[in-house]
Amino acid sequence: MRNCYCLPDRRFLLAAMIATAALAMLTGCGEKDDLAPVITRVQANVDCGIAPADVQFVAFVSGGDPGPDPTGANTNLDILWNFQDGATGHGSTTHHVFAEPGTYEVAVTVTDDDGDSKSSFVSVEIRADSLLVRSSPDTTVTASLAYFPTHSIGATNGGSGGGNFRSQPIINEILAFNTVLPNPENQNRLDPVLELHNPTGAAVNIGSWSLSNDPYDRDKFLFASTVSIPAHGYYRVWLNGRGQSTGTTQANFNLLLGWTGAPADFVADVYLYDASRRLVDVKPIRNSAANISFGHFPDACTDGRAFFSATAEVCGFDPDLGQFDRFDFLWRSGSILESTYGERESSHMFTVQDAGLREVVVSVFDTYMSVTRHDTVTVEVLAPGTP
Repeated sequence: MRNCYCLPDRRFLLAAMIATAALAMLTGCGEKDDLAPVITRVQANVDCGIAPADVQFVAFVSGGDPGPDPTGANTNLDILWNFQDGATGHGSTTHHVFAEPGTYEVAVTVTDDDGDSKSSFVSVEIRADSLLVRSSPDTTVTASLAYFPTHSIGATNGGSGGGNFRSQPIINEILAFNTVLPNPENQNRLDPVLELHNPTGAAVNIGSWSLSNDPYDRDKFLFASTVSIPAHGYYRVWLNGRGQSTGTTQANFNLLLGWTGAPADFVADVYLYDASRRLVDVKPIRNSAANISFGHFPDACTDGRAFFSATAEVCGFDPDLGQFDRFDFLWRSGSILESTYGERESSHMFTVQDAGLREVVVSVFDTYMSVTRHDTVTVEVLAPGTP
């Protein structure tokens, strides 16, 4: 009887041992890394906000030890957020209000039933206001433009001189507010005048070339087919509106038409196009003064100009969309004749008189937030011929 009793007992113990081993295989691997929680992505609904800012955080998690369920199911993951300002949160989705400006490296830690955990981070910048202003870095330019208290525009067309710095005629000098040079072709009136210069060694016919003060009208004033500039010579054009649409020395547009303000506030551009209407040269007229002409020094050399770009970055604002209507831009350059003008991307033509260190300040006003921010670029201006 004893032998018959012990045989089934041993079978029972063997089956129990096999079941226990199988259960151990399912539940005893909690210390293995491949069963630790997995964080696939952490995100904040904004990466920049204005204090106080209510920010939503989301953690995408999975995995972890299977816990007591031998099927491997595990929904008992603990998700803890540390907002780095003394506050914490729980859950795969949570909100937090940041009351003070700063950059916060928000941490999320996911822990399973067996104590295995993983952590990840997401950065959030909280600002006191919406506006960031950045301009280009400091730079060096070689100036070639100059203001001339005594203009050097020739009394007659033709002549010789100059330096061979360009490969075709250009706008060499402009006298917008003329108080000393009478126009014999208009009853000796003191009209605005510009000078073209041919720096090449051969005469250039500029018939069908054009001048304009409007970039959308390249055919505003056409030079007659007979107009030619001699080698190393000059050609004078009066911008007085007395000429026809095709002519020689008097343009059909008046550069100062309707202007009654101060010369320093006058803003204009004069464009020179070749016969194919390709832009040959453009001269800006800024910070003018009576009987102060503006042009190249020496003749026809390359313009000294520095290009700057200011970017307004706003929390939740995408600059690639080009929506800049909310901003007002103001550039100020403390050059010899100070220049003040408003454009998002702007350039300033430094003159020979500006040689040395100069500062260009850009100010950007956010009309939505009534906030202004500034940035400064330092420019080293070199005179022509500086090694």
